[in-house]
Parts: sequence; structure tokens; C-alpha cells
Amino acid sequence: MNVRLLQLCFGLLCLVGIGFTSLYVYIVRVRYSLYAMRTKRDVEPNATIVSLVAVKKCGSETIKMMLSAHPDIHRITGNDFPHACSNPDELSQYLRKTANQFPDKRAIVVGDNECFNMPHALNGLGRYRPSKIIVLICNPVKRTFSDYHHILQYNKEYISGDFGTMVNSAVSKFKLRNSDKDFGKDINSLVFRRVLNETFVTRSIYSYGLKDFYDFYPRDDVLVVTGEDVITSPAVVMNKIQSFLDLPQVITANDFIKLPSTGFYCLVENATCPHPPCATANIIRKHCPSSKKSLTTVRGKPVPSIMAVTKLKTFFRPFNEQLFNLLGYRLKW
Repeated sequence: MNVRLLQLCFGLLCLVGIGFTSLYVYIVRVRYSLYAMRTKRDVEPNATIVSLVAVKKCGSETIKMMLSAHPDIHRITGNDFPHACSNPDELSQYLRKTANQFPDKRAIVVGDNECFNMPHALNGLGRYRPSKIIVLICNPVKRTFSDYHHILQYNKEYISGDFGTMVNSAVSKFKLRNSDKDFGKDINSLVFRRVLNETFVTRSIYSYGLKDFYDFYPRDDVLVVTGEDVITSPAVVMNKIQSFLDLPQVITANDFIKLPSTGFYCLVENATCPHPPCATANIIRKHCPSSKKSLTTVRGKPVPSIMAVTKLKTFFRPFNEQLFNLLGYRLKW
């Protein structure tokens, strides 16, 4: 009798355990489903996640200024989330938070200069993986010269000679590594090594980074713009970006004015006064490139030696040809 009673109790305990386990699993599934539905509702209908992949010294600050001015765009700045592509897990959480915080925005733009050689980081963001990529590149010789002077101004300890000497050293070191058997396996880490006195040249090699993005994204989802066009024809570039992101053409040529003092365009406060003399008073200063920009392009600034320019043109020529083949058209470099 006692044995049967024990068996009966054991059976009841097993049934109760199974019941509680099933209920727990059900509750977990319901909570997960509600979370997924809430997340999807918060993010996907309104916001297109966009990555701005800008190569350093190609006009990234100017294009960021233009993007920030559009009322349907929220741009995550470096102060909001520094080194975006170096922290993909945290970036994913931040994108979700931002999308929920700005539900009325049609595009959320994120990115920094490091993203050009980290397409895998963007590709691994799951639900918040950018669906559109804007790539900013520029003339490699001019970019290299501009980068050299940027380092000279802010990181002088990396400078061991004039521009020509530094170019000769960087090119020689790159060619030496180019002969390594593992060169092709990790080209971007070589091009974007954190050694300023070498990468001021190799950052101007764009073909490898762009190819990686084309491997991850359909070409229709990658827009390539040049720093030259951003500086000289910002309205044309903004027209392309607005069309690319399916945004209304809010910013037009009437919203830009060129400042003689810097040679850069600024966005005017409104379209009712797009031309001098009244425009000076209406310029939105927060949408103007800094007066410290263009250290190497305005009158009276230093120019590279012909020998250094020739060496760089020769060095970049095969990489530029690779780039043009990828793009399907040639740039006037």
C-alpha cells in the first residue's frame, strides 16, 4: 500500500513538474514574441539605417553638415557614439535606442572614417544592419598631401621629414610588405594600419575597401560620391543622396552659397535670400565648414613638390585602375 502511495505521489510530482516547465516555456515564448514585435514596430517601418563610409580628409565634415541639415535625417555624431564600427554590439543597441527616440525620422545615418575598412562590422549588426551605404572618396594624391599636413598640425611626433621624404618612406615600406605571401589575405589591415607616418599614403588606396562593400551589398544600395563634387557641387551631391535615400528634395541649389573667404559652400537659413548681399546674415553657422578647413587648397598654402606628386601618381595608378573597373566609370584623377 505504501509503495503504491509513493508511486502515485511521484507521478503527481512529475506531472506538476512537466506542467510548470511547459508554462515557463510558454511564457518565455510569449515574452520573446512581444519583444520582437515591439522592436520591429519601433524600428523597421520608419527609419532607414544608413552608413556614411567616408575616407579621412575627403570632405567628410562637409557631407556630414549637409546630411544633418535635412529634416528627415538624424545623424549619429562622433560625440554621440565614437568609433562606431569598432563596437558593433554596442552600436546595434544604440541604433535601436536612436530609432525609438526619433520615430519621425526617415533615415538614421551612422559611421566614421574607420568604417571604410570594416564592412564586416556593419554587416554583422543584424536587424540594424545598414540597408544603404554612402561612400566618400577623393583624389588620392591631394588626399595624401592634406593628410600629411593634418598629421603635421596635430600629431607632429609622427613626422620625420618633409612631404617628399615621408612619401618615399611610406611607399617603400608598402612595397616591401606587398611582397609578403600573406599580403592578399589582409590587405585592409595593411592599408589602414594605425601607423600615421605610413597610412597617410595607403589610406588613399580605395579599391580594396570598396570591393569588400560590393561583396556585402547590392550595388544599387551603395552610393559613391567624391570629395571634389562635395566641395564644388554640393547641391548636385545632395540631390543624389536625397534620391538614393528616397527622401524629398528639401535641400536644393538655392540653399547653398559660396563663401569667398574659405572657398566652401554654406547652407543658408532659408531660400528667400539665397544670394549676396543679404545671405551673409542668414548663414547657419552650424552648417558651415570650419574656417580651419582647406589647409592645402586655398591661396598661399603649401604645395607638394612635382617629384612627390609624380611618385604618388605612379604609385596609385594601378590601384586607381582597379577602382575604376569596380565603379564601371573613370574619375578625373
